[in-house]
Amino acid sequence: MVHLELPMSKPAVSVLTVFATLVVGWLDYYTGAEVRVLALYFFPLLLAGWHLGKLGAVFSALFAVAVWLAALYADGIRFSSPYIWITNGFTEGLGFLVVSFLVAMLREALNRERSLSRMDQLTGLANRRLFIECVTFGLALSQRQGRPVSLAYIDLDNFKQVNDAYGHARGDDLLRLCSNLIVGCVRTSDTVARLGGDEFAVFMPETDSESASNLVERIRFAIESAPDVLSFGVTISIGIVSEDPAKSDLAELLSRADALMYKAKRKRGMLPVSRAPFQGCT
Repeated sequence: MVHLELPMSKPAVSVLTVFATLVVGWLDYYTGAEVRVLALYFFPLLLAGWHLGKLGAVFSALFAVAVWLAALYADGIRFSSPYIWITNGFTEGLGFLVVSFLVAMLREALNRERSLSRMDQLTGLANRRLFIECVTFGLALSQRQGRPVSLAYIDLDNFKQVNDAYGHARGDDLLRLCSNLIVGCVRTSDTVARLGGDEFAVFMPETDSESASNLVERIRFAIESAPDVLSFGVTISIGIVSEDPAKSDLAELLSRADALMYKAKRKRGMLPVSRAPFQGCT
């Protein structure tokens, strides 16, 4: 999956935050009491809150208030009581903390929403949107590097009978179980998605047809030999397409895999009464 943000490691962000805070502190000291640069402290705080999370926000706020107080003291500013230093440090530090902490919370909320918009809520697998993103990137990489790719389209046979006989709750349990079994058979580099209903897809980068067939057979065996699946009388039909390197787009690959899966279902006598052909990715 491709992100638009520049990749920055946490150590790099931590160093940059400390350096930027020290620069602002030096400016605070250099400009003296007449020119206020207090607002500049918020820039490294925003950086820390966005990239370092809540804990990083706390430490960056504490460091910023320490630098600010040190700049005041180095500039020759003195207060009538030590409690004034404590009060000013507390109030400014609280402001720093609130801003950086809110930014960290905003980042967490955005990441949460981004994750939810790309994940299937029932199974925890990638949804169609994330699958399209991952496969599109994988196909482009295959074309550039000349590496093989494979895609499998999986459909559960007799799943409708499970919903009709046992209810949708048991059907949902079965979908979650099959999802876990599929994930347990694939590699970390593969992408497993639930495209809708009882239909799943597995994208396998750098995988030729023989390797893809072996992986799919592991999936078939894992699902059709699982006692909780056998008790429902559910089997699976699978269609596989492979290209070396990729020449087709995702819609074409899915359409071909769907047709092969439909053919396999017909051979096994699992053809549904009516079934609309695959219409693409949109």
